[in-house]
Amino acid sequence: MEYPWAARTLDALLRSASIRDASRVADVHHSTMQARIDVMRDLLSFDPTDGIGRTRIGLAFLAWRVRHSTVLDLPAPGDR
Repeated sequence: MEYPWAARTLDALLRSASIRDASRVADVHHSTMQARIDVMRDLLSFDPTDGIGRTRIGLAFLAWRVRHSTVLDLPAPGDR
């Protein structure tokens, strides 16, 4: 997640059936999406677009989203 495009790219990739569909969802050119996937593949040492790799990256992304979510943060007692 060190790249500013990482979260949006992963979200688009996981919501789509193909790289071209993911590029439409992320609103980038398909060659840009492919380049981003190549960067992820090199960093992760597995392919995030096939079988178990897709599952691994999906679970990791879900864990990241849960960890960084503020949806369940409650206001401090006494704040109204």
